[in-house]
Amino acid sequence: MTEAERLEALTGDLLDFARSNPVDLQPADPTALVVSCADEVARDGFVIRSEGAPRLWRLDAGLMRQALTNVLRNARQVPFEGTRPEVTVGRSDGSLVLTVRDFGSGVA
Repeated sequence: MTEAERLEALTGDLLDFARSNPVDLQPADPTALVVSCADEVARDGFVIRSEGAPRLWRLDAGLMRQALTNVLRNARQVPFEGTRPEVTVGRSDGSLVLTVRDFGSGVA
C-alpha cells in the first residue's frame, strides 16, 4: 500500500512537471546543478563523475532541479550497505546525458 501511494505521488509530480510553465532554456552549468541537487538530498551522499561534462548547457534549471532532486531522492531511499548512488554528467552525440545509478535491491 505504501509503495502504491508513493507511485501515485510520483505520478502526480510528473503530471505537474508536464503541465508547468513553458520551458525557459538558459545557459547553466549542469555539473553545478547536479552537485546542488545532490547536496540538497544528502550532503556527501552521492559519487559524482563529471569528466567530459560540458561547462555550460542550455536548460531550464528550475525544471531540471525539480526532476533531478526527485530522482536522486529515490536513489537514496534504500541504499545497499557501504555504497553511495553514482551520478554521471556527460555528453553523447550532441546531447547532455545525466545518469543516476543506485545499488538498491529494486522494486519487486
